[in-house]
Amino acid sequence: MDAIDEKLLLALRENARASTAKLARLVGRSRTSVQTRIERLEKDGVIVGYGVRLAPEHDLGAVRAHAYAPSGSHCVDSLGSGISLCRVCGQKGSHRFMMTALSAFIPGRGDR
Repeated sequence: MDAIDEKLLLALRENARASTAKLARLVGRSRTSVQTRIERLEKDGVIVGYGVRLAPEHDLGAVRAHAYAPSGSHCVDSLGSGISLCRVCGQKGSHRFMMTALSAFIPGRGDR
């Protein structure tokens, strides 16, 4: 990764939907060069996805939970509706995994 890649990543952090032409102008390279760099950064696992940033007034109330659970448990089956499982990470040789879930409300609180 070089200084151009770093400029490109900074520009993508600011606006992941920017056109290749705009990104090329920002980093001083051709569109083809920028597209090739983006593809390489994706292939190498530097860029793993693109997301949405919400305004604070639209992000209020979201709950993100991190929990450890024994492998083979049925906790994923009992998450309930309205909860999205974002990530499950296991440790090699471990009998536990970490689960990250996101919900717009806390189940059982009755506030939504």
